[in-house]
Amino acid sequence: MDFIGNLNNEIILLKKELEELKTSISSQGGEKTENVINRSGLTDDQLLDEIDERQRRATNIVISNIPESQSANVEEQIVDDLNKVKEIIVGTGISTEIVKVFRLGKQLPSKNRLIKVILPTPEVAQKILRNYKFTSNIYLNRDLTQLQQEKSYSVRQEFKNRVQNGEKNIKLKYYNGMPKIIAVKNK
Repeated sequence: MDFIGNLNNEIILLKKELEELKTSISSQGGEKTENVINRSGLTDDQLLDEIDERQRRATNIVISNIPESQSANVEEQIVDDLNKVKEIIVGTGISTEIVKVFRLGKQLPSKNRLIKVILPTPEVAQKILRNYKFTSNIYLNRDLTQLQQEKSYSVRQEFKNRVQNGEKNIKLKYYNGMPKIIAVKNK
């Protein structure tokens, strides 16, 4: 329920921001509202597409660094991946069905592809991410949209640059799966 509540709050805030921008432009004798651009640089349609895409991805998680199956048989590879995913989910203490599991991208001998896991509800996905205990270099993440991936990368790069430039007293903290740079108080 937390995740859906967060999405609903985010939608409400975005709608409110959109209405404020429309009002602002119309009070300036301005342009058509279809061409309004919000603070994120997205048009109304792009913003609605982004919200829709986030809701579609809410039931998904992405797992990285699971070794590729050594089997030559495609069906056996799928079963191997499914078993590895089940093992990870059981380790979180969550009992759930898995709707679908598949690898993302083209297979390369030097690289493990990501595994996308589709779960029955957003709440199950959130619980798994929350309960997962990091082990053996395997990472679980939300299934981010392209915009979220770009924003996440940008924040991590900014953090890296600030640390390299000698800035101390900052750390990277994740809120709802997205990184934020926060100040750390000296003790």
